[in-house]
Amino acid sequence: MQVCGIRSSVDRVTSMEISSLADCPHLLPIVAQWHFSEWGHLYPGGTVDGWLDHLRTRMNAHHIAMTVVALDPRGDPIGTAALTEHDMETHRDLGLYTNGAEGLYQRLGWKRS
Repeated sequence: MQVCGIRSSVDRVTSMEISSLADCPHLLPIVAQWHFSEWGHLYPGGTVDGWLDHLRTRMNAHHIAMTVVALDPRGDPIGTAALTEHDMETHRDLGLYTNGAEGLYQRLGWKRS
């Protein structure tokens, strides 16, 4: 978990915590509904239950693919992000280790698994 600072439009810093969805399984139905509401129209015939099943495959705390949630100071969810190695199957060369970027990630302690 990590506490981050974000600046609002009135230049006020608000705290939030970033946690793995695996550490917050009680939020799974909320996150699934958010994702379905935002992107469900791109998947005709899709359902909230389908999104629940998909998100369950991303409830990892220590490896990609994973979903993280941003929590406000009260612990309420305020956003999500998906971490994935290949976002576009048609352009697998545009991943984390794109030529020229690998050295940066290695300096940050990341390595290919």
